[in-house]
Amino acid sequence: MTDDRELGQTVVDKISDGGFVDGIEISQIIEILRVQNEGGVNDELSKTDAAQAAMMIRNGLLTRLVLLVSRVYAPTRKHDMHVARAFELLMDPAVKAEIETRGPHGSLKEALENW
Repeated sequence: MTDDRELGQTVVDKISDGGFVDGIEISQIIEILRVQNEGGVNDELSKTDAAQAAMMIRNGLLTRLVLLVSRVYAPTRKHDMHVARAFELLMDPAVKAEIETRGPHGSLKEALENW
């Protein structure tokens, strides 16, 4: 049987993994949008029959970006699996102490300060 502390550590681990993947996706979306804006892609697509499709794809990327970023700052519920919930769980000294033993020294402290 697991106690709340072990459950908290497991949830923080899972959220950390998901947050890492979300961060990569956010970076990829931003890069795609940047290249589209700066690389003349918009101008070339506007000259073709694909302009409307390109606009729909761009809008979909923007929507995805907003969802990924905004959910981090949404109020949390007990079973949420996003970064804000992990930081709440890290307020438990036992969970924080266990998670601190993983990764580079001082990285958790820095993350908490930045949050």
